[in-house]
Amino acid sequence: MPGGPGILTSSIVLAVALALGVLANLQTRRPYERRIHGVPWVAVQFMAVVISAILIMHIAGLVTGHAFTGRAPY
Repeated sequence: MPGGPGILTSSIVLAVALALGVLANLQTRRPYERRIHGVPWVAVQFMAVVISAILIMHIAGLVTGHAFTGRAPY
């Protein structure tokens, strides 16, 4: 992986992040007595959204061949 992870690796990590986000969402919707305790489910959801957004941008860059750049001139 000289240029970073490829599309297959990125897609697998995106699927795992989305699955963890769905699991965390389902856990927060359960009644308090039936939840798995000790896990900050809202934080897991937040991290899943952040990782998914980054990976979607990364996969779009891999597919189009155009790297996302910031507003900085360098």
